[in-house]
Amino acid sequence: MRTLTARAVFVLLVIIAVGGLCSLVTYKLGTLQETQAAIAGTAVVIPAAFFTLLILSRYGTGPGGMIAVTLARPGMTAGLASYVAWEFSNLRTLPFFLTITVVYLASLFVETWLVLKDFQRSGVNPES
Repeated sequence: MRTLTARAVFVLLVIIAVGGLCSLVTYKLGTLQETQAAIAGTAVVIPAAFFTLLILSRYGTGPGGMIAVTLARPGMTAGLASYVAWEFSNLRTLPFFLTITVVYLASLFVETWLVLKDFQRSGVNPES
């Protein structure tokens, strides 16, 4: 998965799969409004994930790119989630914020895994 397009598609599939699972659980256990909130929570994570991939493609997986990603992604996700919850008061539910958290952590895990694969492929030790 060396290209930005392959990474973006893979991360998008993970986000959709995990977000769909969260929405399905919410649908089975909650109301329609909570299910819509879970779907909106999934949509909130997507721009920050793609922005992260864009930063990594531009700056690489070196210290500059990793610092930029570490600072930009949580801020962008939290800012977008806050704005959406502020604009749409019916989304201020627990499933909205839980879905954002679960999908964010799942996509963060996948992106970290992809970066570590790049390090292994290049022979660079990320711990040094």
